[in-house]
Amino acid sequence: MEDKDNKLNQPVDTEKDKGQEGKDASKKAPEFTPEQQEWLNNLINRKTAEHKQELEDQKASEDERINKAIAEHDRRAKMTADEKAEDDRKKLKQENDRLKAELDRNARIAHAQTVANKYHVPMSMVKNLVGASDEETDNNMLSFANEFSKAIQTGVDQRLAGNKQPQTGTQVNTDKAKKLSDLSLEEQTRLFHEDPSLYHQMAAKG
Repeated sequence: MEDKDNKLNQPVDTEKDKGQEGKDASKKAPEFTPEQQEWLNNLINRKTAEHKQELEDQKASEDERINKAIAEHDRRAKMTADEKAEDDRKKLKQENDRLKAELDRNARIAHAQTVANKYHVPMSMVKNLVGASDEETDNNMLSFANEFSKAIQTGVDQRLAGNKQPQTGTQVNTDKAKKLSDLSLEEQTRLFHEDPSLYHQMAAKG
């Protein structure tokens, strides 16, 4: 009985209680203005909707994959052994054709990049100028280079005309020992129009 009374008469640890109150206070949600709360709610709703759409798209894609697999299984289940072998042969040919087309495309792009360097065509335009053959690619590159050069020259002429400065003609260095790639795009274009024979001789050197 005496021990119980002693426990009741012990002082209360107010510092501990204050610390606990501080912890509880720190757990309270921050207060927002109505505008901040509305913005936060809209953000949460938008992110929730986006996440939901992603899940739905994933499920639809997975369902489509499963349905295709089931349909393919059912299709082949009706085939004889010979029909399955023929079906496998066709699939293998299609895959080989796809890989060959991809390799051919990569080879034509590599060739186009080489030609683009020669004609000083921006690399960003290479894929747009790749033709069905290397010859077609060469023609595409040259046509673009000529048009690109004309556009540049037109802009230069307009700026010079605006400055009202006298213009002097420039001569292309036609040293036959040079390669076409040693000339600028503007020089290549001028040489192509002024001396096509020399242009093709220099182009043949690479």
